[in-house]
Amino acid sequence: MFRKIAALFLASSALTLPALGEGRVALVIGNAEYQQTGWALANPVTDARLVGDTLELLGFDVVRVENATEEDMEVAFQTYGQKLTEGGKDTLGVFYYAGHGVQSQGLNYLVPTDANAETEQDLWRQAPRLGDALQYINAAGNDVNFVILDACRNSPLPSATRGLSRGLAPVGRARGLLIAYATEPGFTASDGVGVNSPFTEALVSVLPTTGLIAEQVFKRVADRVNVATEGAQTPFYNSGLTGEDICFANCEVEDGISSAEQTIFDLAESPCDYASFVDQYPGSPLAVLARPRAADCNGSIGGDTDRADGGNSATPVVWEPTKVAPGSSISASLACISDHALANQCESDDWSQVYTNCRTSEHTLLDDGTLLEHVAGGQCTSSQWPRLLKRYTWEAENEEAFQKKYAALEGDFDSALVCLDAYARTDRCTERRWSEIYEMCRTYEHDRLSDGTLLASVRAGQCNAKDWGTLQIKLGAVSGLLEQRTVQEQLRSKAPQQYQIDPSVLQQQQSNDTIPLELFEEQLQQKSYRKK
Repeated sequence: MFRKIAALFLASSALTLPALGEGRVALVIGNAEYQQTGWALANPVTDARLVGDTLELLGFDVVRVENATEEDMEVAFQTYGQKLTEGGKDTLGVFYYAGHGVQSQGLNYLVPTDANAETEQDLWRQAPRLGDALQYINAAGNDVNFVILDACRNSPLPSATRGLSRGLAPVGRARGLLIAYATEPGFTASDGVGVNSPFTEALVSVLPTTGLIAEQVFKRVADRVNVATEGAQTPFYNSGLTGEDICFANCEVEDGISSAEQTIFDLAESPCDYASFVDQYPGSPLAVLARPRAADCNGSIGGDTDRADGGNSATPVVWEPTKVAPGSSISASLACISDHALANQCESDDWSQVYTNCRTSEHTLLDDGTLLEHVAGGQCTSSQWPRLLKRYTWEAENEEAFQKKYAALEGDFDSALVCLDAYARTDRCTERRWSEIYEMCRTYEHDRLSDGTLLASVRAGQCNAKDWGTLQIKLGAVSGLLEQRTVQEQLRSKAPQQYQIDPSVLQQQQSNDTIPLELFEEQLQQKSYRKK
C-alpha cells in the first residue's frame, strides 16, 4: 500500500531530486509488535514505511527492517555501516528508528521486539545501545550522517521496577552528525492517534521541501509538532554539521511545496478538507499525507456525531455530571472535564460547576489559569476538547515524572535547592505554582526558604532560568547567617554539660547573639574554659 502511494507521489509530484554527486543511504527500523504483553505500539511500522518511502523518493538507497529482534538490529547496523563504507566519504547517511527507546545511566537503548525485560539490567543485556549504531557509522568514515529517533515513548518496564529516566538522553555533538529526537531529552513523545506519530507526520511533510537546509528542516518539524500537540511535545536536535549546507531536496528553490498548498494543508482539519486539498493539488508531496486522511469524507463527516445526543436531536438527553472524589488523580479530573465538554457543559457559565465537580483546584496543572483561558476561549467543547485533553494528558505524564525526579528529600537543604533549580530552569517557578513548589521542594522545612525572600522573588518573576543564579546567591547568603546561629546555639547548649565556660566569655556570648562564630570558637580554643 505504502509503496503504491510512494509511486504515485513520485509520478505525480513536481519534486525533482537533487542533482548531487554523493550517494545516499538510509537505514529505517520500525518496531511495533513486541512479544512481551503490554508493550505493543500502534504506529512505528507505519511510521517507518512512510519515512522509508519518502527517503526513497529523495534518492536514498533504503534498508528497511520491521519488528526487528536483537539479532536483526545488530545485522541491520552492520549492513548499514557496510553500505556507508562502500559509498565513500561523500555518502549521505540517514538512520531512522521508531519504537520503544529508553535511557539508563545516560545511555540510550533501542528495544528489540524479542526483549523480555522486567528491569533495566535486563535491557542492558537484551537491547542494542544507540552507541552500537553510532560505532558502525563512525567506522564508515563518511562526512555527513543523520540519526532520527521517534523513540521517546513511555518506558515499557513495570513502574515498580523501573530504574530508568523518561525519554532519551541527549547525545553529545559529533562532527558531521545531526541527531534529532521526537521530543526533548527526558520527556516522552506521542505514538499518535492516527496511523502515524505527530513527529513522523511533520518530518515527511517537510523533508521534500526544496530550498531548506537540514537544520531548517528540523526547526520546521519542531514548529509543526509543537502546534499539532498544543505545545505538549517539542522535538529537539543536536547538530555537529560543518562545511557546506546539506539539503534533503534541492538547496535551490524550485518546484516543490508551494507556500499556498502548504498553508491550505496546515489549515485542513476534517477528512473533506483533506479531500479538497487532494483535488486541488493531486501532485503535491503533501498529498501522500492528505489521501489517508481524506478516506472518511462523505462518510460520517458533516453530521453532528460529536454532540451529546449523537446527532439525533429527537432523542432526549439525560446527563448526570460526573463528580470526582477528593484526592483523586489528575486522570479522574480530566475524565470529568471530558464528560462536561462532550455534553457541551464546559463553557464560561458552567465553569464554577466544572471547577467543583472535577476538583481542578487539587491539581496545579489544571488550576494555573490556562485551562480557564481555554474555557473562556470556547475551546472546552465536544469538538475542541479532544485536542486539549491530549495536551493535558501528555503534560500530566511529564509532570509526574518531573516531580518524582526532583522532589526534595526530607530535611535536605541541598536537594531543596536542586528542586528549585529544576522548577526555575523549566519555567515552572511561578506564583501560580507556589503551593506545588512549597510541597515538592519542602521549602517550609528551611528557614532561609520560608522567611518570605523566596516567595517575594517568585512573585516578582525572578525565579526563572535567567535569574536563578542571582536568586540562589541571595538564598545562600541568608543561609550562611542562619547556619552560623544554629552552630552557636548547639555549642552553647552543649557547653555547660561538657565544659565550664569562663563566666566572662559566657556572659559576653549570652548578651550578644551577634558575636562572630569565629571569635567564640577562638576563645574556646584558647582554653578560656576548664574541664569539670
